[in-house]
Amino acid sequence: MLGLVSIQYYLIRNSYFLQKKEYIAEVKKSVSPVIYSDTLDYLHDSLASSIQNLILETQRKRLTHDDLNTVVLTKIDSIRLVGNQYLKDQESAYPILKEVHIRFQFTELMLQVNGITDSIVKPSEEPIVLFGTTLDNSSFEFSSNNFNTIYDDDELYEMAYWGNYRVYVDIRNWQQQVLFRMFWMLLAATILILAEVILFYAMYKALLKQKKIAELKTDFANNITHELKTPIASISLISKSLRNDELVTDKDKRVELLDTLERQNMRMQYIADKVLESAMEQKVDKTAVDISELLQTIVADFNAEECTLSIDLVPLSYVLNTDVFLLQRVVYNLLENAKKYSGDNKTIELKGFVEGEFYVISVKDYGVGITKKEHKKIFDKFYRVPKGYEHQVKGLGLGLYLSKQMIDQLGGTINVVSEPGNGSTFIIKIAIE
Repeated sequence: MLGLVSIQYYLIRNSYFLQKKEYIAEVKKSVSPVIYSDTLDYLHDSLASSIQNLILETQRKRLTHDDLNTVVLTKIDSIRLVGNQYLKDQESAYPILKEVHIRFQFTELMLQVNGITDSIVKPSEEPIVLFGTTLDNSSFEFSSNNFNTIYDDDELYEMAYWGNYRVYVDIRNWQQQVLFRMFWMLLAATILILAEVILFYAMYKALLKQKKIAELKTDFANNITHELKTPIASISLISKSLRNDELVTDKDKRVELLDTLERQNMRMQYIADKVLESAMEQKVDKTAVDISELLQTIVADFNAEECTLSIDLVPLSYVLNTDVFLLQRVVYNLLENAKKYSGDNKTIELKGFVEGEFYVISVKDYGVGITKKEHKKIFDKFYRVPKGYEHQVKGLGLGLYLSKQMIDQLGGTINVVSEPGNGSTFIIKIAIE
């Protein structure tokens, strides 16, 4: 991607300089009739003739060297007024003059009379403007001419003047003009770069998604293998035991083995049901139900061995329009999770209350807790928190995923409030209809 952007930058940069060169060439061509006009040529010749006459007056002692410099500058000032007015008058015939500044100037002008050299302006000094206006640093040189005039008349053989005369052109906002000409190219390049960035981002996101899917597949395979190992091993051991003639005659032992076999079969069925549920959309059948009574029934049926489960319902009776089966499954899943991850403090709190337009159900434990960055991830399919009780607590990473799917179907929300070491509180909000 960086290579493509670099190539585009190189091409645009070259195109920019080419467009600049072409635009300046067009401007030069447009202003040439003005710069090389007969009027300006006449003014140049008039200045040259005046300088010649002034030098002659100096040669004849009618003008001092100091006065010569002053008079030459005065003559240049008078010609400047005429030249500037001419340039202004040409704007109607040459509209390009409204977009450019033209400056005619002497960068060097030297006079020599009777072997004495006088400098009107030296190369190291500020140039003398003949016509035009002040320019900024973006001007370019249009033309440059060196001149050297020596009078070889018998009377004037010791007289001469020489110097350098330059024309500069300053194009107002030439950068905008060049960029305007490149508009479509810049637009296409911008769109192409944006497309490359979007494509790169999409590819990067797809790779991350594929990586995540691969990790989920691996985790799921490991988890389900771990979950199935115990029942499979138990069933294998029971089947071998039932082949033992001594156990066949021992009724109590045989019943115990068959009970174990049934439990392991139910466990495998539970795992299969979980996986199937994750791939199927549950049907919603809402009915009016006393939510307080439903929660009390869930608590009564829940296996709360080895833990303390408290329930707090306000009010003690409240009718809610919801799907009993789905809500029951969600609350049961949350209670199971709280029991699994409670650690040594096996205290679980179930609360139900009305809050504005919602009925709120919260399940709180005092276990290991969850970091904030994991709060959203725990509701992803097959996701399990990579720290804490991962090797001690069994599961497929489907419980919270299924719970969120079912709550979404009920039109509610489920969130978690948790910090490492401070337990977790899962909060369900169901709109009161």
